[in-house]
Amino acid sequence: MSWSTAIRWGVPGAILSGVLFTVLSLISLATSEPAAHLDVIFGVAWLSTIIPVAGLHAVQEGRYGLMGRGGAGSIVVGAIATFLGALAVASGSAFLGGFLFIVGGLLLLGGLVVLGIASLRGRVLPRWCGAALILALPLTALAGPLTGGILQAQSNSGDYPGVIVMGLLWLGLGYALWSWRAAAQQLMPAS
Repeated sequence: MSWSTAIRWGVPGAILSGVLFTVLSLISLATSEPAAHLDVIFGVAWLSTIIPVAGLHAVQEGRYGLMGRGGAGSIVVGAIATFLGALAVASGSAFLGGFLFIVGGLLLLGGLVVLGIASLRGRVLPRWCGAALILALPLTALAGPLTGGILQAQSNSGDYPGVIVMGLLWLGLGYALWSWRAAAQQLMPAS
């Protein structure tokens, strides 16, 4: 994938990720029991983040160094592991799915924090982007019990009301990529 293609597809990819996480959160709030289809939507939502991560990488590549590349790579591998975990759970393999969810979650947490720190240090995108990447998973973990407990009679361990935070993160990052792309196009000489 070329540099300009990664940036061009990063915006709609981030919007897709944001919408998937937001819809998952809303469906989860409306569902009283954990369901396998929620796990699959969760896996697909994470898999869709690979596209905007490639866009973030393309925008910051020259400025955020090995740390940024490592964070982006960790997110990609974590997203794939989470997707495979969701498929395993949906097909009845709770042990394998649980293992892949744990591995994917750890890779995603580490990758988001490292990419966030690298983004702050690279100073290509607004500082809130780096801070949002760092805080996204911890805030998602806090938002789950809060929204599930407040909006439902009981909170289920297999649902995802807190992923609305992830939805907002990816929608915000889509806006940041779009703004950066628009500003970069204005600086390019007309041909």
